[in-house]
Amino acid sequence: MTSTAHVDTFARDNLPPREQWPDLIFDLPHLHYHERLNAADELLDRALERGFAERTAIVAPSGLRWTYAELLQQANRIAHALVEDLGVVPGNRVLLRAPNTPLIAACWFAVLKAGAIAVPTMPLLRAKELTDVIVKAEVSHALCDARLAAELDNARAACPSLRTIAWCATDGVDGLEALARGKPPSFDNVRTAADDTAVIAFTSGTTGKPKGTMHFHRDLLAACDCWPRAILRATADDLFTGSPPLAFTFGLGGLLLFPLRIGAATLLLEKPAPDALLAAIAEHKATVLFTAPTSYRAMAGMTAQRDLHTLRKCVSAGEALPAATRHGDRYRDHRRHRLDRAVSYFHFARRSARASRGDGPPCSRVHSPRGGRHWPADAGRCRRAARGQGADRLPLPRRSAPDAIREGRLELHRGRLSDRRGRLLRFPGAYR
Repeated sequence: MTSTAHVDTFARDNLPPREQWPDLIFDLPHLHYHERLNAADELLDRALERGFAERTAIVAPSGLRWTYAELLQQANRIAHALVEDLGVVPGNRVLLRAPNTPLIAACWFAVLKAGAIAVPTMPLLRAKELTDVIVKAEVSHALCDARLAAELDNARAACPSLRTIAWCATDGVDGLEALARGKPPSFDNVRTAADDTAVIAFTSGTTGKPKGTMHFHRDLLAACDCWPRAILRATADDLFTGSPPLAFTFGLGGLLLFPLRIGAATLLLEKPAPDALLAAIAEHKATVLFTAPTSYRAMAGMTAQRDLHTLRKCVSAGEALPAATRHGDRYRDHRRHRLDRAVSYFHFARRSARASRGDGPPCSRVHSPRGGRHWPADAGRCRRAARGQGADRLPLPRRSAPDAIREGRLELHRGRLSDRRGRLLRFPGAYR
């Protein structure tokens, strides 16, 4: 590993043994990152060098609209406040607790600029869950929306590592905005190592205590430079929006990192209920949507009342996206109001299959769970490309490959699926 820039080395000291790491493959040319890398510097400061200074970066329903230059200045001022007033040093863990707002996005960048580690948390967490996160990550500082103060205050007594809390979204003289207001609009970013931890993202804790996952600076950029670049293919003219909190990596990527990597804009909603989400899409003319299957199902019956003609890409995660939701009549019936071409993290994308000109992405050889009955012809068929053998065709439901991986019937290795005997399996273009 590269020499760390962290003064507080908690994160590096607590990484799992190297033999337990997965294979980290950065062999594509655009993944050859410099060994000294700060993700905030690359995503925000470099955006101005790429000519994005006057482009819109963040939009809020209140009418607030920050350009890339304004977002950078906000993040720099907050970074000064973190270091000069709150005593943050590189490697400290800083808890972020707020709904999706432009201010918390600026705080996220400020934490990374200061060389610290962001620990984003969901607004709905109660004192017990917050305690688990703070104690496990040994959080030293917290930036918390004043409207969410009660639960953090209740947790504080059980969190000896938590030294300092700065309240956001407040007019108080000791609030974060007041501390940052008089600071310089420029900041010398800490030159972190590419493999210094940038974010500790915690699971929801539904199966026990939350588990923290460490993400390096280079990981954040690789997340932007792989799937979005190859499959989503958004452009700088897109406006992203959605429902996942920035505390979820799904929300962090889809609503902050992915758009800013390409010079696009993001619309952040504090309360993205399905009806409010549809209203925001129609009002602001959003083009890329990130939300969960539950939300898509809820919105399906409301689309006729909204003008969604600008929406051109939808992404789903969090649970399997049922075919009934993805291709249901409720979407097809409203030609001008449909949620078009949903792309799921758990499903192979149509665009990828088209680009393959018939070979398509790898797929699975899965038996029908319907007691041997054949799947409909439009569900696609699978061709086995085994070495030295001919190809045979098997019925395949589009949603079955992820299930087969989870159940151990298929193995995924470096982007290829194989059955238990090691035979590679492919689509002949079922998603056309």
